[in-house]
Amino acid sequence: MARNKYPEETVDLILEVSAKLFLERGYENITMGDIVAELGGLTRGAVYHHFKNKEDILEAVMTKMFSENDLLAKIEQEKNMTGLQKIKKLILYSLTSTEQQQLYTFDLSLMKNTRILARQLEVTITELAPIIEKWIIEGYEDGSIGAEDGSIGAEDGSIGAEDSKQTAETITLQLNFWANPSVFLVTKKQLISKFQYLRRLFDRLGIPIIDDEVMEACLKYADNILLE
Repeated sequence: MARNKYPEETVDLILEVSAKLFLERGYENITMGDIVAELGGLTRGAVYHHFKNKEDILEAVMTKMFSENDLLAKIEQEKNMTGLQKIKKLILYSLTSTEQQQLYTFDLSLMKNTRILARQLEVTITELAPIIEKWIIEGYEDGSIGAEDGSIGAEDGSIGAEDSKQTAETITLQLNFWANPSVFLVTKKQLISKFQYLRRLFDRLGIPIIDDEVMEACLKYADNILLE
Protein backbone atom coordinates (compact mmCIF):
# COMPACT_ATOMS: atom_id res chain seq x y z
CA MET A 1 0.00 0.00 0.00
CA ALA A 2 1.34 3.43 -0.94
CA ARG A 3 2.25 5.69 1.96
CA ASN A 4 0.13 8.82 2.33
CA LYS A 5 2.45 11.70 1.46
CA TYR A 6 0.15 14.31 2.98
CA PRO A 7 -1.19 12.98 6.30
CA GLU A 8 -1.80 16.48 7.70
CA GLU A 9 -4.04 17.34 4.75
CA THR A 10 -5.96 14.10 5.29
CA VAL A 11 -6.50 14.88 8.97
CA ASP A 12 -7.61 18.43 8.17
CA LEU A 13 -10.12 17.10 5.64
CA ILE A 14 -11.54 14.60 8.14
CA LEU A 15 -11.92 17.30 10.78
CA GLU A 16 -13.48 19.80 8.38
CA VAL A 17 -16.06 17.31 7.12
CA SER A 18 -16.79 15.99 10.62
CA ALA A 19 -17.31 19.46 12.09
CA LYS A 20 -19.73 20.29 9.29
CA LEU A 21 -21.72 17.11 9.90
CA PHE A 22 -21.77 17.59 13.70
CA LEU A 23 -23.12 21.11 13.23
CA GLU A 24 -25.73 20.18 10.63
CA ARG A 25 -27.09 16.97 12.15
CA GLY A 26 -25.89 16.83 15.75
CA TYR A 27 -23.02 14.80 17.15
CA GLU A 28 -25.14 11.89 18.36
CA ASN A 29 -26.78 11.51 14.95
CA ILE A 30 -23.52 11.03 13.05
CA THR A 31 -21.71 7.72 12.59
CA MET A 32 -18.21 6.98 11.35
CA GLY A 33 -19.87 5.70 8.18
CA ASP A 34 -21.54 9.08 7.64
CA ILE A 35 -18.17 10.79 7.94
CA VAL A 36 -16.48 8.40 5.49
CA ALA A 37 -19.32 8.86 2.99
CA GLU A 38 -18.66 12.61 2.85
CA LEU A 39 -14.90 12.35 2.36
CA GLY A 40 -14.86 12.08 -1.40
CA GLY A 41 -13.31 8.66 -1.85
CA LEU A 42 -11.20 8.51 1.29
CA THR A 43 -11.47 4.97 2.67
CA ARG A 44 -12.73 3.89 6.06
CA GLY A 45 -9.28 2.44 6.73
CA ALA A 46 -7.68 5.83 6.10
CA VAL A 47 -9.98 7.44 8.64
CA TYR A 48 -9.34 4.78 11.28
CA HIS A 49 -5.60 5.14 10.64
CA HIS A 50 -5.82 8.62 12.19
CA PHE A 51 -8.76 8.27 14.61
CA LYS A 52 -9.95 5.33 16.70
CA ASN A 53 -13.56 6.46 16.84
CA LYS A 54 -15.98 9.37 16.63
CA GLU A 55 -14.99 10.63 20.09
CA ASP A 56 -11.38 11.00 18.94
CA ILE A 57 -12.55 13.05 15.99
CA LEU A 58 -14.74 15.27 18.16
CA GLU A 59 -11.89 15.96 20.59
CA ALA A 60 -9.62 16.87 17.67
CA VAL A 61 -12.29 19.15 16.19
CA MET A 62 -12.70 20.97 19.50
CA THR A 63 -8.94 21.33 19.95
CA LYS A 64 -8.55 22.66 16.40
CA MET A 65 -11.27 25.26 16.91
CA PHE A 66 -9.53 26.67 19.97
CA SER A 67 -5.93 26.41 18.75
CA GLU A 68 -6.64 28.25 15.51
CA ASN A 69 -7.90 31.25 17.45
CA ASP A 70 -5.04 31.18 19.99
CA LEU A 71 -6.79 33.90 21.97
CA LEU A 72 -4.83 33.41 25.19
CA ALA A 73 -1.54 34.15 23.44
CA LYS A 74 -3.03 37.22 21.79
CA ILE A 75 -4.29 38.56 25.12
CA GLU A 76 -0.90 37.89 26.72
CA GLN A 77 0.75 40.06 24.08
CA GLU A 78 -1.45 43.04 24.91
CA LYS A 79 0.77 45.61 26.57
CA ASN A 80 -1.82 48.16 27.66
CA MET A 81 -4.32 45.91 29.42
CA THR A 82 -4.71 45.43 33.15
CA GLY A 83 -4.99 41.98 34.67
CA LEU A 84 -8.71 42.54 35.15
CA GLN A 85 -9.19 43.58 31.53
CA LYS A 86 -7.43 40.43 30.30
CA ILE A 87 -9.75 38.15 32.25
CA LYS A 88 -12.80 40.10 31.14
CA LYS A 89 -11.72 39.92 27.48
CA LEU A 90 -11.50 36.14 27.71
CA ILE A 91 -14.99 35.94 29.22
CA LEU A 92 -16.40 38.18 26.49
CA TYR A 93 -14.83 35.96 23.86
CA SER A 94 -16.42 32.86 25.35
CA LEU A 95 -19.84 34.53 25.14
CA THR A 96 -19.54 36.11 21.68
CA SER A 97 -17.33 33.88 19.52
CA THR A 98 -18.78 31.80 16.72
CA GLU A 99 -16.50 28.92 17.67
CA GLN A 100 -17.90 28.71 21.20
CA GLN A 101 -21.49 28.76 19.96
CA GLN A 102 -20.68 26.11 17.36
CA LEU A 103 -19.35 23.81 20.07
CA TYR A 104 -22.62 24.18 21.93
CA THR A 105 -24.68 23.39 18.84
CA PHE A 106 -22.85 20.11 18.21
CA ASP A 107 -25.17 18.49 20.71
CA LEU A 108 -25.85 18.95 24.41
CA SER A 109 -25.44 15.23 24.98
CA LEU A 110 -21.75 15.28 24.05
CA MET A 111 -21.07 17.04 27.36
CA LYS A 112 -22.57 14.05 29.16
CA ASN A 113 -19.69 12.04 27.74
CA THR A 114 -17.35 11.41 30.68
CA ARG A 115 -14.27 11.42 28.47
CA ILE A 116 -15.06 14.86 27.05
CA LEU A 117 -15.91 16.23 30.49
CA ALA A 118 -12.72 14.82 32.00
CA ARG A 119 -10.66 16.36 29.21
CA GLN A 120 -12.35 19.73 29.67
CA LEU A 121 -11.73 19.59 33.42
CA GLU A 122 -8.07 18.73 32.88
CA VAL A 123 -7.57 21.64 30.48
CA THR A 124 -9.42 24.00 32.82
CA ILE A 125 -7.25 23.22 35.84
CA THR A 126 -3.86 22.56 34.24
CA GLU A 127 -3.86 25.03 31.35
CA LEU A 128 -6.46 27.76 31.78
CA ALA A 129 -6.43 28.34 35.55
CA PRO A 130 -2.65 29.06 35.71
CA ILE A 131 -3.07 31.78 33.08
CA ILE A 132 -6.00 33.31 34.97
CA GLU A 133 -3.89 33.14 38.14
CA LYS A 134 -1.12 35.08 36.38
CA TRP A 135 -3.61 37.75 35.31
CA ILE A 136 -5.06 37.96 38.83
CA ILE A 137 -1.59 38.59 40.23
CA GLU A 138 -1.05 41.24 37.55
CA GLY A 139 -4.37 42.76 38.59
CA TYR A 140 -3.31 43.05 42.21
CA GLU A 141 -0.04 44.62 41.09
CA ASP A 142 -1.61 47.16 38.71
CA GLY A 143 -4.47 47.96 41.08
CA SER A 144 -7.33 46.74 38.88
CA ILE A 145 -8.07 43.89 41.32
CA GLY A 146 -8.38 44.12 45.08
CA ALA A 147 -10.18 45.91 47.88
CA GLU A 148 -11.19 49.54 47.44
CA ASP A 149 -8.64 50.59 50.07
CA GLY A 150 -5.87 49.12 47.94
CA SER A 151 -5.01 46.29 50.33
CA ILE A 152 -4.02 42.93 48.88
CA GLY A 153 -3.37 40.99 52.06
CA ALA A 154 -5.86 38.93 53.99
CA GLU A 155 -5.05 39.52 57.62
CA ASP A 156 -8.75 40.08 58.25
CA GLY A 157 -9.66 36.81 56.55
CA SER A 158 -10.64 38.40 53.23
CA ILE A 159 -9.50 37.14 49.83
CA GLY A 160 -6.12 38.53 48.80
CA ALA A 161 -3.22 38.09 46.37
CA GLU A 162 -1.96 35.04 48.28
CA ASP A 163 -5.19 33.29 47.28
CA SER A 164 -4.64 33.85 43.54
CA LYS A 165 -4.38 30.15 42.68
CA GLN A 166 -7.59 29.21 44.49
CA THR A 167 -9.37 32.26 43.09
CA ALA A 168 -8.31 31.40 39.54
CA GLU A 169 -9.57 27.84 39.89
CA THR A 170 -12.86 29.10 41.34
CA ILE A 171 -13.39 31.48 38.42
CA THR A 172 -12.57 28.92 35.74
CA LEU A 173 -14.61 26.11 37.30
CA GLN A 174 -17.64 28.34 37.85
CA LEU A 175 -17.62 29.74 34.32
CA ASN A 176 -16.50 26.62 32.43
CA PHE A 177 -18.79 24.19 34.24
CA TRP A 178 -21.42 25.58 36.62
CA ALA A 179 -22.44 28.43 34.29
CA ASN A 180 -21.84 26.46 31.09
CA PRO A 181 -25.16 25.46 29.46
CA SER A 182 -23.37 22.65 27.63
CA VAL A 183 -22.75 20.99 31.00
CA PHE A 184 -25.87 21.97 32.95
CA LEU A 185 -28.97 22.42 30.82
CA VAL A 186 -30.63 25.72 31.71
CA THR A 187 -33.20 28.16 30.38
CA LYS A 188 -32.31 31.73 29.40
CA LYS A 189 -33.62 33.02 32.71
CA GLN A 190 -31.58 30.49 34.69
CA LEU A 191 -28.37 31.31 32.84
CA ILE A 192 -28.81 35.03 33.40
CA SER A 193 -29.53 34.35 37.08
CA LYS A 194 -26.28 32.40 37.38
CA PHE A 195 -24.28 35.23 35.84
CA GLN A 196 -25.97 37.76 38.12
CA TYR A 197 -24.97 35.64 41.11
CA LEU A 198 -21.39 35.33 39.85
CA ARG A 199 -21.27 39.09 39.36
CA ARG A 200 -22.15 39.64 43.02
CA LEU A 201 -19.71 36.96 44.13
CA PHE A 202 -16.72 38.21 42.14
CA ASP A 203 -17.47 41.84 43.05
CA ARG A 204 -17.24 40.90 46.73
CA LEU A 205 -13.91 39.21 46.04
CA GLY A 206 -12.64 42.47 44.55
CA ILE A 207 -12.51 40.97 41.05
CA PRO A 208 -15.28 42.73 39.07
CA ILE A 209 -14.88 40.71 35.87
CA ILE A 210 -18.63 40.54 35.19
CA ASP A 211 -19.89 44.05 34.48
CA ASP A 212 -22.70 45.54 32.38
CA GLU A 213 -20.86 44.75 29.13
CA VAL A 214 -20.43 41.10 30.07
CA MET A 215 -24.06 40.83 31.19
CA GLU A 216 -25.22 42.26 27.85
CA ALA A 217 -23.07 39.69 26.02
CA CYS A 218 -24.57 36.97 28.22
CA LEU A 219 -28.08 38.07 27.25
CA LYS A 220 -27.24 37.88 23.53
CA TYR A 221 -25.54 34.52 24.03
CA ALA A 222 -28.63 33.16 25.77
CA ASP A 223 -30.87 34.47 22.99
CA ASN A 224 -28.74 32.71 20.37
CA ILE A 225 -28.48 29.26 21.89
CA LEU A 226 -31.12 28.71 24.56
CA LEU A 227 -34.85 28.21 24.69
CA GLU A 228 -37.05 30.28 26.98
